[in-house]
Amino acid sequence: QRKMITSANQLVKSSNTPWRIAASGRTEVGFADARLSARTTEFTNGTDRIVAWHWYRVAGQFTANEMLAKAYLAFSRLSGRGDDSSLVVIYTRKKEHGGSESQVLADFAADMGDAVANTLAQAEAR
Repeated sequence: QRKMITSANQLVKSSNTPWRIAASGRTEVGFADARLSARTTEFTNGTDRIVAWHWYRVAGQFTANEMLAKAYLAFSRLSGRGDDSSLVVIYTRKKEHGGSESQVLADFAADMGDAVANTLAQAEAR
């Protein structure tokens, strides 16, 4: 059985030689009428740098907290609603001197959050 919420699932695996994680952390993001502390990962291949924000949707709830996501998943299974879950990842290339990556991602999350949330809700309802 495959599990979505596990430390073995990573955006960039340590065995991936072209890409490596350069930084990670958290940032506050507004997404689909929710405010959450998204996980951040910056990775590079030596030439390009990518900034990604990521979190889960489990049982209709958004969270970047793996333990809370697992609790939502367990409750959903126990209540007979299944184990539908999604990983939401938004990303952009990092500019050398721009520093606007966080604003680009925040704007995308604010502008597209409702549409993404509605699409995920429709998929869960099937």
